[in-house]
Amino acid sequence: MRRIASAHFRNIAVGLAILAILALYLLTLDDGLRPDELMGGDLITHQYAQAQARFANAPGYPLYTMLGWLWFHIGRHLLGWAFNPVQVLSLYSTLWAIAALIVFYLLLLEVAPGRWPVALWGTAYYAITYFFWYYAVTTEQYTSAVFQTLLLIWLALKWERDRNPSLLLWMAFVTGTCAANLVTTLFVVPPLVAFILWEEPSLLRKPALVFKMACLAFLPLLSYIYVYVRGAQHPEWRGLGNWPSTLAWFLEFLTAPQGRSEMSWTLWPPGGNYPWLAFWELSWPVFLAGLVGWAFLGKKRALLFYGTAAIYFAFCYIDRFGNWYQVIMPLYPLVILGAVVLVDHLLTRYPKRTFQTLLGASLLVLLVWRFASNYHKADQSGRLDATGLEPGWAILADAPPEGSCIAGTYGENLALQYLGTIWGARPSIRIVTVEEAIDLSLRGESCYITSEVVNAAPNLWELGLHPSSAGARLIRLNPAPVWELPAQVCLRKCVPVHRLRASFEGKMRLAGYAAIREKGALRVSLFWQAMEPLKRDYVVSVRPTLKGQLLPREGGFIQQDHQPVWGAYPTSRWVPGEIVRDDYRLDLGVSPGKSPEKGEPPSPQVDGIQIVIYFVENGKVVNVGKALDIKIN
Repeated sequence: MRRIASAHFRNIAVGLAILAILALYLLTLDDGLRPDELMGGDLITHQYAQAQARFANAPGYPLYTMLGWLWFHIGRHLLGWAFNPVQVLSLYSTLWAIAALIVFYLLLLEVAPGRWPVALWGTAYYAITYFFWYYAVTTEQYTSAVFQTLLLIWLALKWERDRNPSLLLWMAFVTGTCAANLVTTLFVVPPLVAFILWEEPSLLRKPALVFKMACLAFLPLLSYIYVYVRGAQHPEWRGLGNWPSTLAWFLEFLTAPQGRSEMSWTLWPPGGNYPWLAFWELSWPVFLAGLVGWAFLGKKRALLFYGTAAIYFAFCYIDRFGNWYQVIMPLYPLVILGAVVLVDHLLTRYPKRTFQTLLGASLLVLLVWRFASNYHKADQSGRLDATGLEPGWAILADAPPEGSCIAGTYGENLALQYLGTIWGARPSIRIVTVEEAIDLSLRGESCYITSEVVNAAPNLWELGLHPSSAGARLIRLNPAPVWELPAQVCLRKCVPVHRLRASFEGKMRLAGYAAIREKGALRVSLFWQAMEPLKRDYVVSVRPTLKGQLLPREGGFIQQDHQPVWGAYPTSRWVPGEIVRDDYRLDLGVSPGKSPEKGEPPSPQVDGIQIVIYFVENGKVVNVGKALDIKIN
């Protein structure tokens, strides 16, 4: 009965520990993208691969990607209420990480039977090492590589104990999945084969079993058909290159030729990273304890672990690949395994309670130290620099019509593409170049450019276009002048356009306006009309007011000044009588202790706007007429 109670307590403790680790990963889950992440790299490649069922970097990671596509599309439906698409994609790595930790715990019990608290310590310690933690909460395939490696070794040690041939078949199948994922996980295979043949040399004299193992190892490789098919369906995904056929591209893609120019073939002198980074990542006590602990496993098991470490070591030095610290991640838990073996040996050799208490306290201190050291580095939630998607959201806040074509900066286009493809936000919007937007507009299509590319665009009026503002970011390329004042302006919501006839010295007049309140901001749309040909390029200043007073900010007051339509359509080019829309977004800030995300009112409150028109001559500001004050609802 006591044994049953003890086993029950152990299972509860282990289950709670795994749940605590999962909660930690959810708390620190990646939820955004930096601009540089959006522009390229493995992370964004895997996200698009999983969202679109496209192949990732060579050789394509077919099994990982196909399962990732399935997870993303199911996960979005099941978890969309709680997680955004970046988090759903990142959770795929988290699932692999939790699976790897469970297998790691079982593996530690194999090498330290009966020491489940020590095995649990080793599992928790590995869970909070920086690299594993980071890749458990971001979108890359390295936690799956750790899972595959640990699963292979766990199966091998179970086979050593049970001699069940089915375990060999499972090992063969898992080896095939390694070849269909991160192929460097196969580094463990040569020592694994040596370990198995040392245990059972007669295995090679069992052709039926060897044949079954070969077939099972080959089976996952059929997933590469997916890479070929997707490459044939989408030639635009293949990148730069001129291949005579899909097969020619496919064969070259499998050899992963890209990136070889970054490699160097030098064995000595050692670099500043490996093994020193692993040394500091695991901490020197655990690193050294792990290397020593392998020796207590016995000759055959020691061959497996020392042999695997030697292959990783040779790979990192002979072929110094830039992201080697990612590739050797499966070696880290093996070092921790050695440390657990050494702890088990010490606890057996020195059974005194005082020693065991000191050793347990030391392990606890190491665990807390690693956690405190790595938390701020591994935490990927709510990063202040994760602003990569903000330009895209700012464009979509202007509510471009479905099917519109938009030309922006490189960063804006990437953000829009991501939001449309992965987020599902306005997927019908077409991303084009400025030249394409101009050409399509002249043909009568609804096209826009952003205010960020105005300076890089040609003089639009010389091409026969009549630009008008379409929000705080967008400029519509009208092929003909607009003569009628619209009834309403629609951004996040639709508001009426209020008609006016306020003129500035009889040269231009404000025909109407619309104002939309947002959280912490005020959007204003002005509709101008030239009353005669204008000879100057005027600047418009819009300033929010409260009870007729301007709102102070940092020694001045809140205002936004720019030429109409963000300089895309200077007043000197206006056709008399045409309606020109011009937009402003005034950041009002929030009250101390207030959060606009919670829907709390912006501060200060606004009940009006003041409009000033001016031009600059000989370095001096010259106002045109008097300031116009407008009360808003």
